[in-house]
Amino acid sequence: MDSFAPSVVVDGKTVTPKGYEWVLGFALAGCDWAIKKASEPEFLEFVRADLKRETMAKLEAEIQRYEDRIAKLKDELCDYT
Repeated sequence: MDSFAPSVVVDGKTVTPKGYEWVLGFALAGCDWAIKKASEPEFLEFVRADLKRETMAKLEAEIQRYEDRIAKLKDELCDYT
């Protein structure tokens, strides 16, 4: 299946916004259809759930990074004992 994912360049980096982010952008620009869609409870629940998933994934990745760093430091410490 073909897909279409419009992107924008921000500070020299290509960013592909999620579908709901496009809706929110159009809503901020004053488009009636987007304002109506962004006001629907189901839309708001979807956005909140996605933001929660994104935040949890970032936190889990950060925890893993620290756990990896701790393991490396413990290995280095063993070299001195």
